[in-house]
This record gives sequence, structure tokens and C-alpha cells, in this order.
Amino acid sequence: MPRPLHADDELLRPTLAAEDDPVHMRGAWNPWTLVILAVFGGPLSAGVLFAENARRLGRRAHVAWILGGALALVLAGGFAAARLRPLESFSDWSDTSVLRIAQRLGAALLAAPLATLQGRRFRVYTGNGGEPGKLLVYGLAAVFGAGFLGNLLAFGVMKWAS
Repeated sequence: MPRPLHADDELLRPTLAAEDDPVHMRGAWNPWTLVILAVFGGPLSAGVLFAENARRLGRRAHVAWILGGALALVLAGGFAAARLRPLESFSDWSDTSVLRIAQRLGAALLAAPLATLQGRRFRVYTGNGGEPGKLLVYGLAAVFGAGFLGNLLAFGVMKWAS
């Protein structure tokens, strides 16, 4: 005798909600591609790229949180680097590898959870026929522009804190 179907049956529960409607999604980028760019550009670059992708995925409310987290990570990284090694102890620009490695690690730690969170929305977008957006110009601008600005901020904090 077959078992009667109930409303709480897992097979009958929808996996997509009303917020997963792809109406407000336009030209989104693959979040895992952004992780690679984030490692090259640093935390501020990661924040800019993921904030823009959140906007493209229809999550405008997340933009300020992402940018704020990235900025906080840059400032905290510069402060921590100054506490670990004062700026006067750097002999030349090639001696700043500790800060650069810390920035790359911080960018990866910021980007991986964001890519996981944005991955579901991106799959909904592509599953409904959406094509991933072109990333070359935006990616280069974020890596060089925001990466440079992030380095300036980090060194400014290092100078102030030491």
C-alpha cells in the first residue's frame, strides 16, 4: 500500500524562492572567476568586483556590506602589518613581501565565502539562459585601480600606525 503524500514531503518542497527570480539579473560574472582576480588585486579589488557582481545579480542591499568589509580588511591588514613590522624597518620596496602576501591571503579569505554565496544566484541566472558578462575591462580596472588604491591605503595605515 503506497504511503500518502504530505505537504512536508521533501520532494514536494520547492528549492527556489521568489527572490531567485532572474528578472533583476543582468550580465553577472562567474563568482569563482572573481576569486582569481581578487588574489591578484588584493582585498579592495575583491570588494569592488564582488560588490559589482552582487548588483548584477540583483542583490543591491549587499553592495555596501561587501565594500565595507573589503575596506575594513585593507585597513586592518595595514594596521596588523605595522604592528608586526614597523615601516622604518623596510629597506626598499621589494622588502614589503609580508604585506603583499597578507593582502593576497586576505583577498582570498574575503573572496571564497562571497563566491560561495553568489554561486547559487549565478547558477539561477545561467540556468535561465543568462550569459556571463564580459570581465576583461572591469577585471583589469579593478586589479590595477582598486589594487593600487588598496596598497596606498594599507601603506598609509602602516605609516600612521608605526
